[in-house]
Amino acid sequence: MKANKITSDISDQVERLPADLQTEVLDFVQYLNEKQKKEEDSERKDWSQISLEGALRGIEEDPVTYTKKDIKEIF
Repeated sequence: MKANKITSDISDQVERLPADLQTEVLDFVQYLNEKQKKEEDSERKDWSQISLEGALRGIEEDPVTYTKKDIKEIF
């Protein structure tokens, strides 16, 4: 079923409900949106962690030691 059709069907059904039930539907939809946002944020954090772990992999074995002489400012 296409998204526009689903949205239209939901809207038609909600319009038939009394106001108090429409409020419940709205609360539920807001809950679903928050749940989806949290899942997306969690997934994004997972990918960030994987990326960071990949970037830092092997850094402990890096024999190079940097000193203050290695620091250069470029403007």
